[in-house]
Amino acid sequence: MPAITNAHPTSRPMRVLLACLLLGLGFVMIAQPASAARQTEVSGWVLDSDGTVTRFGSAPDLGNSTGSGTAVSMVTNAAGTGYWVLRSTGQVTNHGTARHFGDLSTIALFRPAVSLSLLPNEDGYIILGADGGVFAFGAARFQGSVPEVSPLAARTTTAVAIELESTGYRVIHDDGGVFAFDVPFRGSIPGALPPGTRLDQPIVDSVPGPNNSYAMVAADGGVFAFGGLSFSGSLGGSGRTDIVGATTDGLGGYAMVTKRGTITWFGSTQRAELAIGGVADAADVAISEVVVGDPIPTTTTPPTTTPPTTTPPTTSPPSSGAVTIWGTHTAMATASAYFQPNFNDQGNWLSPNITTGDALLRLNISTKPSSLAVDIQVCGWQLINGTNFSGGFKETCSPKTRFTDETDGTITINLGPPADWWKKNGEFPWNKGPDVMRLMIKDAASQKLLMSSTCGSACFSGPGPISDHLPITLTASLTFNN
Repeated sequence: MPAITNAHPTSRPMRVLLACLLLGLGFVMIAQPASAARQTEVSGWVLDSDGTVTRFGSAPDLGNSTGSGTAVSMVTNAAGTGYWVLRSTGQVTNHGTARHFGDLSTIALFRPAVSLSLLPNEDGYIILGADGGVFAFGAARFQGSVPEVSPLAARTTTAVAIELESTGYRVIHDDGGVFAFDVPFRGSIPGALPPGTRLDQPIVDSVPGPNNSYAMVAADGGVFAFGGLSFSGSLGGSGRTDIVGATTDGLGGYAMVTKRGTITWFGSTQRAELAIGGVADAADVAISEVVVGDPIPTTTTPPTTTPPTTTPPTTSPPSSGAVTIWGTHTAMATASAYFQPNFNDQGNWLSPNITTGDALLRLNISTKPSSLAVDIQVCGWQLINGTNFSGGFKETCSPKTRFTDETDGTITINLGPPADWWKKNGEFPWNKGPDVMRLMIKDAASQKLLMSSTCGSACFSGPGPISDHLPITLTASLTFNN
């Protein structure tokens, strides 16, 4: 049995403010560059728990993972031309140029599989079980496991990550304990904290660094670096709890992903946030390539950018037959104030039917406090009693458009025919106009309304303060029948 190079104090409670490790580091945001600047591009894939793989940047589409159990982990090869996906049943699916070395799909596991790690020369991998059990395939070699050296840790904590090197591996548990098997031990969270303290949030993943260094990432985005790995930043101290996975970028930086698919990448001098659409329940992230552009000077005011949208904007004006639902309206959306313009009541929305032509939203965001992504959509309500929501209501909402920064000028967004919008109970179009129309603004990560009151459980509750998002000043107009 190989020697374990740390004592894993599982019985010691731990609590620490993750932000204490983050002092003294300044961040800059990656923004759309000036014409002479080279933009940093981060590419890779987000793994959803159902096995769906969503690519971003210039990463190739190499397909989804299908099989039994929940998708829990993914790793990519160094060339960015293939990846492996691990499912909770121990099944491994390979994609692109990735080779399959075997898996546990024919074995009934005592505890679910949780993490996959690839040998540096990519000729084998190891599957990690939730109890710290280790299963080697290809050229990977078994050097020991947590259940055989610490049955207490196997019962009372959960393994979350394994880092495979050429000679051995490290197993990392959710309390920050590290078990090193034939590789150097550089430290653990229980060993670094005063007695009686514990983590605010559990460790969810780890990232390897050069010279046997490594870092652990917690559910609140806190990063704990050991063995000389360069600390490039974290999200710790924000009160969030939605980080589910992390990965190295191959250049000494790292990235983490939230449950809803928002990726934050930390390089040595730059930081970028990418909101990946269509992710319902992220499990992991893998980086295929980072092309580092020109650094952006540190600033307390985010520079003006042209944001991406989930619906490609069109610059064409409303048609000559367009019906104005509301004219140009400028207002500031705050934590207690909706963007609710005065709309033109068109009466019966069925006859004449103004809802089959395209709806065009002309929109300009003139002030926005940060680059955190927000989703904007048009919604309308017909109140059953004509007075208030408590009497019941019919509802319809347009597709959402995503923004990360201030816009520079007005853009026109085609929301499609309102007859095709989402509608409550299928009841739309209506035989009379709405009683209320609003431009709804949601936190892209949580899909909660950026309000602190008046919307009940639909209101934003974090992570992070609502002041990171608001106030936002918007100018908008809406026309139908284009």
